[in-house]
Amino acid sequence: MRSLVHGTSSPPHTGHSTWLLIDAPQALRVIDRMQHRPSVVIARYADLNARLLSRVMPDWLVCPVISIDFDAIELLRRIRRTSWRGTVGVVMTPEMRDSSILQGELQDAAPNHVIRILHP
Repeated sequence: MRSLVHGTSSPPHTGHSTWLLIDAPQALRVIDRMQHRPSVVIARYADLNARLLSRVMPDWLVCPVISIDFDAIELLRRIRRTSWRGTVGVVMTPEMRDSSILQGELQDAAPNHVIRILHP
């Protein structure tokens, strides 16, 4: 995990990716199944802004398809106003099996980002 504590340095880059999870604890189930696990930074949607993205420099930004405070489309609209470009992982709920229609809607909301659907 990259350190965000003032006065400390980040660990050396080892070729692994960094995922920024935005109110997405269910993404940890996806990460647990990965052979090469990424570094993980966890944040709240309320804290998501250009400054956070520039400090963390995530390769992936991961969010739930829907939560109490926001949905994936709102998050994509928010990050579209920043200079960050990376992959956005959207964690589906177990009830949502067919993600083909949603994939198009998500891509339309953030045409400059790669959108990946994740199933926990």
